[in-house]
Amino acid sequence: MKKYRMFLLIFGVAVISFVCSACSHTLEVKNLNTYRSLGLGYSGESVCLGVVTDTVEAVETEYVRSICMALQNTGCASRILFPYNLSLHSRDPKADVIVKISPLMDYSGSGWNFLINWPGFLIFTPAWNGYIYHADMDFRINLVDGRTNETIDNFSVPVRYNIRHAAMNRTWTEVGWLEVSLIPFIGGFVFVQYDDNVTELLLQKVKGDVGNYVSDKIASRIAGYSTHGKGKTRRQ
Repeated sequence: MKKYRMFLLIFGVAVISFVCSACSHTLEVKNLNTYRSLGLGYSGESVCLGVVTDTVEAVETEYVRSICMALQNTGCASRILFPYNLSLHSRDPKADVIVKISPLMDYSGSGWNFLINWPGFLIFTPAWNGYIYHADMDFRINLVDGRTNETIDNFSVPVRYNIRHAAMNRTWTEVGWLEVSLIPFIGGFVFVQYDDNVTELLLQKVKGDVGNYVSDKIASRIAGYSTHGKGKTRRQ
């Protein structure tokens, strides 16, 4: 009898482990190609950029860093100072253009996640579809003349990602196969909310694309300003 119970215990643990591991879905961004650089090139004059941001969040700061790196690659910047602080860079040439970046992030789940979890667990929907999440990013850009402190331009660059993902922190509820499905039913109500674990995974996947996309928008505005002769006049 003890051996039989031990066998059932081992078998149950094995089944639970299999179900949980099988019901995973690697992070997928359905509209990844929507926000990629067109690689049009920069036609204006290269200027010294001082980049500042009002965010203190680590993830948002990483997106700003990726924008700075991409700005250097566009050819619009002869030099990039980040984080730009006039007192810290007093011995350096003053920035021709100050780029103020304010990232606003809004992450959300989906009501469809309830059905994905229950009764979707019966056909392993979290594994082949993933839970649905949305990342709404809004990069608000303010370009300021570094010499006169006059506003050059204000604009916003929205980025909206449609995400699929499933991991064991949620798919463990698929043990509903072993009972009357009450666990995935209750879990479905919880999983309509966003999974915070997705934030860092998304950053690693898209920060390069976001940096290139936003930097292209910034570079085009700087080109429009410098080609009117203002960039050259500022450094005289």
